[in-house]
Order: sequence, then structure tokens, then C-alpha cells
Amino acid sequence: MKFLRGKLLYRVEKQAMRRFMFGYVQEKRSVREQVLNVDQYGANELYAALEENSKPKNKYYLYDFFFDNCTTRLRDLFESEIVGFQYPEAPLRAHTYRSLLDVYTYRWPFTDFGQDLIVGSVADGEAGLRGQCFLPEFMEAVLARSSIGHLPAVRETKIILDHEKLDQSRSSKPFNWPLLIFGILLFIEFLLFIFKSTSKGVRLYDRVWYWVLGIGGLVIAFMWYGTDHLATKENLNLLWMSPLFLFFSMGSSRFFTIVLAIFSVLSLVLSIWLQSLHPCAIALIVIILLKLGRKVRTESAVT
Repeated sequence: MKFLRGKLLYRVEKQAMRRFMFGYVQEKRSVREQVLNVDQYGANELYAALEENSKPKNKYYLYDFFFDNCTTRLRDLFESEIVGFQYPEAPLRAHTYRSLLDVYTYRWPFTDFGQDLIVGSVADGEAGLRGQCFLPEFMEAVLARSSIGHLPAVRETKIILDHEKLDQSRSSKPFNWPLLIFGILLFIEFLLFIFKSTSKGVRLYDRVWYWVLGIGGLVIAFMWYGTDHLATKENLNLLWMSPLFLFFSMGSSRFFTIVLAIFSVLSLVLSIWLQSLHPCAIALIVIILLKLGRKVRTESAVT
């Protein structure tokens, strides 16, 4: 529960190199080493800082996915302990925090979709050089272009464990099943809208949708207001996946229907500037608008 609420303390631990490598060997993951361009005094200072950071009074910290993780702590150590450490003038490519996550989640389409649902608009802020360093491979790339005084920060890069070919095979993009599933659901919704179906089965189908949307909205609201995770704050997905759908499933007025429709359209508009939407989320919003449109049309026919 502490992890879910963002209150779980993480800790820094020292580990023998052979134990560290064992996990990478088992998982067939590559390991690269960057040798820093520091003299013996600088190396001693870095070592002393690492030792100080691993002491019981300093080892625990409140983990934050974007802004305070195991990689950003190393970045901060370089900044504070290496005299003359300088970043390159600009990143190789502009990224938001969300686009950086996409680099690593595209192989798992369902994970990518779920992540985009739960992560808020803070992830759409531009991640500069320092911001990109929350991911190890980007930290490696930034460090390779940084400098210490007039010298490159990295003297040489060594490949300790080479699984590059396997890593490349893992990077192949799989079929996007979520997009296919929601595309089919969108097609079904178009048919229901066109043929004006109001059967008992269709009403039950709609009610299940409203329950799922309402429960999803409660999860998003909890991650925003009930946790300390900065990454899940200010989540505009709450506009279209709203807990209000739970009340809506029990019956509602036309005014309530129009309000939910306005919120859904607003989420599409705001996605242009504030928080980008996953393609599956856009499909879901269109499904919602069609459902709400059917409901308004049915109520108008009754009255």
C-alpha cells in the first residue's frame, strides 16, 4: 500500500560486482561501463560520496519515478562531486517525459496504453538534458557528450556483457492488439448509433461501459489526490474517464449527459496543448460521445 501511495522508502545498497552481474547474465541483458575522465583525487571524492550516501542515515529516500530515482541520484552526484563537470549545450533530441517512456514501452502495447492512462500532464513537460537522465540509457548518452573541464567526461566505454543482438531482437515492434480491440468496439458503436438500437441487451452493454469508466475514473482520481506520485498528478484523462459515470449508470438527466459530453470533448481539445492522448484513449472518447449521443436521441424520442 505504501508503494501504491508513493510513500515507500527506497534505499541505496552496496553490492558485489559478481552479484550485480548475475541478474544480467540470467536475463541476457547487456552491460556497458563508462570510465570517467577523473584523476585519483576525483575518483576518491566520488567514492567517498558514494560511501556517505550508503550510510544508514542517508541510504533511505522517497523514490520518484521521474525526478528522484537511482539514475538521477548518480546524475546529482556527478554535478556535486566532479569539479568542472559540464553538460553538452543541448540534447540530441527534444523529448517529453511521456515520449521517453514510449521508447521503452512500445514493445508492450497494453502496458503503454495503461501507462498513458495513469500518468498525468506532468509527463508532457519537456525533459531537458537533466530530465532525460532519469533513464539509464539516456544518462549514458548525456554523459558521453558531457565534459570535465576541457576534457570529455568519459575516457572510454567498455562492453562488459554483450547481448546486443538479443537486445535488437527484443526491440521489434509487436502487433498493436489494444488498438485493434478498441477499433472493433468503435465499429460496433457506430453500428449501434446508425441502427438506433435500444434493446435491453444494448442498454445492459452501455451500463457495463459506464461502470468500467466510472471505476477507472476512481483509480485515476485516487492516483492524483490519494498518492504522492508526482507523475500521476494533473491527469486530464479524468475528464473523459470520470467517476461520474458510476452515477450516470443509475440514470441521469439530459443535462448530466451533456456535461459528460462536454468534458469528453474538452479532453480532446486540451490534448493539443496540455496532455497528449493515447490513440486508444481517443477511440474510447469517440465511443463515449457516440453512446451519449444515442442516449440523448433516445430520450428525445421518448419525450
